[in-house]
Amino acid sequence: MGTWDTGIYDNDSARDYIEGIIKNLVNVVEDMVRWDYTLLHPGMAQSNIFMCHIDMLNAICSRENLYQALPDAEEIKKWKAKYLEVWEFCIHECHPTKEYKIKRIKIIKKSFNELIALSKRKG
Repeated sequence: MGTWDTGIYDNDSARDYIEGIIKNLVNVVEDMVRWDYTLLHPGMAQSNIFMCHIDMLNAICSRENLYQALPDAEEIKKWKAKYLEVWEFCIHECHPTKEYKIKRIKIIKKSFNELIALSKRKG
């Protein structure tokens, strides 16, 4: 179709490009959840990188209608459940303060909930 409007992502080239970025971010998250969720341990650098992927997906997919490239909300809920399961099981090994745990879990849940809400917009 080429170009269908004046927006940055209202053309095939830009849309294909950004959807490729979204797909790459999703693939990393899915791989960690499915194949090596030990990397989600809160003491591992990959756990922090995992949450960066969630945040980047939120940032990108909240623009225009880019949320269309997200997986279904049910899949993202599985990511959230697995991440929280590992986090809650292992966080004590990192010896965080109670205040840190409370603040961090709120941020984690908020990030996932925002991504789930974006995915649900797909209709």
